[in-house]
Amino acid sequence: MADSLTPVYFDTCVFIELLQRDDPTRLPACEELRLSAVKKELIIVTSTVSITEVNKLPESPSLPEEQIKQILRFFLN
Repeated sequence: MADSLTPVYFDTCVFIELLQRDDPTRLPACEELRLSAVKKELIIVTSTVSITEVNKLPESPSLPEEQIKQILRFFLN
């Protein structure tokens, strides 16, 4: 089934917005893409660099456990 899904590239900023949810002008579009992936309407693709950048935000000393789990769920799509 994944072969027939449209791949949509998520850059670091999309993942960070979905985690931090602090930009009301960008969040709706990011959330719409995330929900489409949950509904198996598209597949999220990204780079190793994005995965690395998202796993440790520069301004954060360590990520809360729930945020780590949320990041892992994104990459299981």
